Amino acid sequence: MKKVLLLLFLSSKIILLSGCSLAFLYTTSPIDNEEGKNMTVLFSDTANIMKEDNYYDAILEMQSKFPDEHQSFIIIDSNEKEIVRHYGITTFPTMLVLYGESEQLRMVGPQSKENIITTLENAIQLTSQNEPVS
Repeated sequence: MKKVLLLLFLSSKIILLSGCSLAFLYTTSPIDNEEGKNMTVLFSDTANIMKEDNYYDAILEMQSKFPDEHQSFIIIDSNEKEIVRHYGITTFPTMLVLYGESEQLRMVGPQSKENIITTLENAIQLTSQNEPVS
C-alpha cells in the first residue's frame, strides 16, 4: 500500500512539473540576434495597442533616417510568456535594443515619439562605438 501511495505521489509531481515552463533554463537569449548587430525588440500587448503608436511611428522614422544601419526589428506579443519572462517584461509596451545578446537599452511604458527617436539615435551611436547606453 505504501508503494502504491508513493508511486501515485511521484507520478502526480511528474505530471505537474511537465506542464511547467522551461524559460528559466535559457542560458542565452531566446531571440536570435547576430553578434555585433543591433536589434530593436518591441514587447506589445495587442489589447492596448493604442498606447504603442508612438513606438511604431518612431521605428518607421528611424528606418527612413538610417536606411544603411539595417537594424532588425521584431515585435513580441504579450502572449509569448517565455520570452516575456526571460527579459523580465512587466509593462507593455517595453522596447529593448539588443547588441548581440547584450541589452543596451530599455524603454518602459508609453513615451513620446520624440523621446523614442532621440533615445534610439543615441543607442545607434553608442553601439557603433561598442559602448552601453545608459
